[in-house]
Amino acid sequence: MITKTQILESIQALPEDVTADDIIENIIFLKKIERSLEQAKKGETYSLDEMKQMVDSWQKRA
Repeated sequence: MITKTQILESIQALPEDVTADDIIENIIFLKKIERSLEQAKKGETYSLDEMKQMVDSWQKRA
């Protein structure tokens, strides 16, 4: 879970002229990173070879 402290620290690192949309995008980005780390801990990832096969199959469809 993203903590209030993490959100505040990430907002404080943004420039002074940041927009509300930029702040929201930043929070969404933090959440995506958190979700990715949780998936990695659970082993819910693809190996490099699996990804290469997936990309190859996408390119063949195009």
